[in-house]
Amino acid sequence: MILLGTSNSTDKNVVITKHLRMWAERGLIHIEDSRDNSYNVFAVRTILHRMRGISDMLGNSSEREMHSESQFDRAWRAEQVEMLEGMVNVVNKAKEQGMPSDPSACRDLVRRRPKTIVVPGYGGGM
Repeated sequence: MILLGTSNSTDKNVVITKHLRMWAERGLIHIEDSRDNSYNVFAVRTILHRMRGISDMLGNSSEREMHSESQFDRAWRAEQVEMLEGMVNVVNKAKEQGMPSDPSACRDLVRRRPKTIVVPGYGGGM
């Protein structure tokens, strides 16, 4: 998974990068990739591991290339940090929604699901 680009979303619940769109729904993280039109769903724990890996990569590369004054390197690093900050909001939103395996989250999902109610007609309108 390549994570590049700038976030241009004003919604804190959706992170949009150059090729990816990430959001939380029903306690899971959903990711769309516009390059190959793929769609994946990940658990919060998996996304946290990936975020840790990206963060470690940025930390290691900044220490190794501390004297690098490349504007492209700084721009790429800023984009990655901005993406990670947005992903923190998405992860927090997913945690608020509750894990799908949690019984209270399942009850809440059933309660919020749209319901169909049949109302008999009146006055012989058929």
